Amino acid sequence: CKGMHLLVSSEYSKATEERQIPLNPDLVRIYDLLIDAGHRPEYYTKAFREILKKLKIKGHRFHDLRHTFGVRIWLQTGDIMLVSNLMGHRNLETTMIYTKFLPSRLAEDFPELTAYLSEHSKGRAEKLGIR
Repeated sequence: CKGMHLLVSSEYSKATEERQIPLNPDLVRIYDLLIDAGHRPEYYTKAFREILKKLKIKGHRFHDLRHTFGVRIWLQTGDIMLVSNLMGHRNLETTMIYTKFLPSRLAEDFPELTAYLSEHSKGRAEKLGIR
């Protein structure tokens, strides 16, 4: 972590190039606390697997959280290009894999959530502290 960005070296980047991921102040504090406690990135995959095993939940991987991230940022900002950039994708089609649900389906299944998002989240990447 350097300032307000998480630096991902090319060694750990899926695209094999260095990436800088913007973080808001809360995420910087959380990152610092985890590193100070001795946690390293590879710890999270293992911990996630162990928790799923204890809860007897099958069919999920730590990588699935990328889908959650992509969908949430897309819903909050409405900016698929921002999502693509934050996820480090070279191709917008790759990003679309992570956002493969229809907003109209969300509106049918969760009308209250859709109304809330419409009222509070229209293109507000700045509010999230990621622009």
